[in-house]
Amino acid sequence: MPERADREGIDDVVARMARREAAANFRLSTVAEALRLRPEPCPSCRADGWDGHARDWAEELPAVELLPAGEPGGAGPPVLVLLSCELLAPRSLLLVSVAIRRFPAVAGARFETRAVSYARRIGARGDERSVLQAVRRVDRAERWTDGFRAGTATTAGAARSAGDPERGHGPGVALTVPTSTRLRTQDPYGWPGHRSSLAAHFLTPHPRGRLLTRLNDRSLAARLSAARAALTP
Repeated sequence: MPERADREGIDDVVARMARREAAANFRLSTVAEALRLRPEPCPSCRADGWDGHARDWAEELPAVELLPAGEPGGAGPPVLVLLSCELLAPRSLLLVSVAIRRFPAVAGARFETRAVSYARRIGARGDERSVLQAVRRVDRAERWTDGFRAGTATTAGAARSAGDPERGHGPGVALTVPTSTRLRTQDPYGWPGHRSSLAAHFLTPHPRGRLLTRLNDRSLAARLSAARAALTP
């Protein structure tokens, strides 16, 4: 069972992550910067690599190249790592595009989705205490985006905000992109597969248990509230 200290403030953490995501989705950009996507094996469903449906999805994204699983990338446009089974909204890539253009130093970093960041931190554990701790670590890993408001996003600042005791710091730090995720099904053209792909979760394409459901409800409410505030004159 999670300790009381683990639960304290977790709703505020999730709400902060939701506001961060809403702010990213409302950024304006007329240019799509080149970006490479690399799949990572999913520890939950064991999906590994791209399939035909993923390639269909990627064709709808501007200026995107698909890298084979395990390829480091080398010289070239920045790399965004995502789970092999997850589906992202095209607009979720906007923040990375803006970061590359406004803060060239950040463009040298490696980016990863929330789902990847969470999967690495939760590992094989699924107890509530581990989930709560992993959520807090993902929140820290995406705080680099808060520098946008002050115009101070730098590689060094990103490394400090993204680092945690388990992962450390350094120029190769992975910057977590604040974006919800969906499960990419094997049958996206049928109604059941399409319906499941519409169900977004703020943290993982494989939410299990009441805690993750409750936290997702909290995230959605906070995200909608932030969107209303942004659209209200």
